[in-house]
Amino acid sequence: LGFDHTPERLAAGEAAIQTAQRLNPDAGETHLAVAQHRYRGYRDYDGARAEVAIAQRSLPNDPLSFELLAFINRRQGRWNESIQNFERAIELDPRNFYTLQQMALGYQTLRRYADEVRVLDRALTIVPNNVDTKVARASVELLWHADTRPLHDMIGTVLAENPTLAPTLADTWLMLALCEHD
Repeated sequence: LGFDHTPERLAAGEAAIQTAQRLNPDAGETHLAVAQHRYRGYRDYDGARAEVAIAQRSLPNDPLSFELLAFINRRQGRWNESIQNFERAIELDPRNFYTLQQMALGYQTLRRYADEVRVLDRALTIVPNNVDTKVARASVELLWHADTRPLHDMIGTVLAENPTLAPTLADTWLMLALCEHD
């Protein structure tokens, strides 16, 4: 995802964590920062999970803690738990577009297409012109009902409006072409 894992960047993150721990070692925010650092910096999922558990004791309604736990669960193949945590994060932060997108990916993986449609439609009420989400929504019909038409039409519409987006759509467009035997 473009995270910088160079030793210098990890050291800078570690220094920031140490400062937070020195200033307020018991704060939920400090434990949440440690969890983020372990998850994103080192892929230490178990360590991050333990820190999230500590953070949630003092931040029981922090949507970020549930979102991070959803990511950890997903990385560890705990898809149903991941979805539960995304759902809780959305209950606490109902207009979080990014979390809705991520939850939709989880539903897709679990082949819960009706739920994926519901979440993508909700995301589109927040950011109606997001091309990735529009294409993802049209893709559901292909995955769920083997109907290529909505995705074909959406890609055509997107490219007619902005041909420079072709590289962004290349993977999906290729999959569609293969499905259409084109």
